[in-house]
Amino acid sequence: MQAASEVKQKAFLRFKRAESLYWMNQFGLALDDVNLAIDADPQLVPAYIRRAWIYIMFRQWEDANRDIVEVLAREPRNAEAIFALSYVYTSTEPSSERAFEALRQAVEIDPNFHLARLDLAYKNYYRGDLEAMLKEFGTILAHDEAELDKVAFRSTYGNREAYPFSAFVRYQRGMFLMFAHRDDEALADFDWLISRYPKIALAFVFRGQVLRHKNNDIDALKDYSRAVELDPQNADARRGKGWTLLGMKKFDEAMVEADWMAGPVSPIRGEGYQLRAAISKVRGDSEQALLDLEEAFRNDPELLSQMQQRLAELGYISPQSGAVYSEEIRNGVRACIADPEC
Repeated sequence: MQAASEVKQKAFLRFKRAESLYWMNQFGLALDDVNLAIDADPQLVPAYIRRAWIYIMFRQWEDANRDIVEVLAREPRNAEAIFALSYVYTSTEPSSERAFEALRQAVEIDPNFHLARLDLAYKNYYRGDLEAMLKEFGTILAHDEAELDKVAFRSTYGNREAYPFSAFVRYQRGMFLMFAHRDDEALADFDWLISRYPKIALAFVFRGQVLRHKNNDIDALKDYSRAVELDPQNADARRGKGWTLLGMKKFDEAMVEADWMAGPVSPIRGEGYQLRAAISKVRGDSEQALLDLEEAFRNDPELLSQMQQRLAELGYISPQSGAVYSEEIRNGVRACIADPEC
């Protein structure tokens, strides 16, 4: 019995190390440890759940589903296994109702399962039910911050800055309120975040977007500029600052941002050249505007598609002009540059 107990203890330690490796994004090493833990103790249910999440990270849906089924056969009301199942459904069944129902079931089993409730809020938004989404956000934020901040979570946005979970939920709510053009409510969340976490750029970027939408370019520029100070590599901050400066006719400063956006380390080079072209257009430098737009098209073919659609709407090219950048399209771009309405 003592030997069996020691085996179980070692299996549990393997599992806990696998969990730590998982949250460090060391999925391969985590999988090695969790496999050893399960081999040593096949009754260790949490290890099956962790292995399912690792398989989800590897997009190995069948393997993840097998472990989830194993858990639910032993514990039919295991909320985390049902939550993991919702991820499998979401990833394998577009617009899956089963994913939505799995989330509802997980929250019904454990009303304080905050990660599952957050995913349920997202699902409600994408189903077009904004009020249901806000209700879920409100239910989460009604809990004590200290309790919420114990939640381990992985942001899908890949941001360098990190909010604790309670602030991340508020950040997400503000973002979706902004998308819904509920500007004052969104501002309240971003103001709260900035007052509590003034060294993180994310809320400054989004508050800048809301302020621009409210035609407050002066304060929007202050927020974008602060975001750039905090995180010089933040493309959204650079983008917002550049276009705001253009709108304020501060062309030299706008060009500084456009040059960064079009630079080698930028993930939005096409838009950087697009901004350069817009600055050259209002300055009356048509040839430079044309060259910059052509560079924008090379860096981002989607910009060319958008431009073709606009040119066809204005009658500068035929709707059947084709996907290749032709002389007809080039002449249409020239006409657009000369047209203040284009």
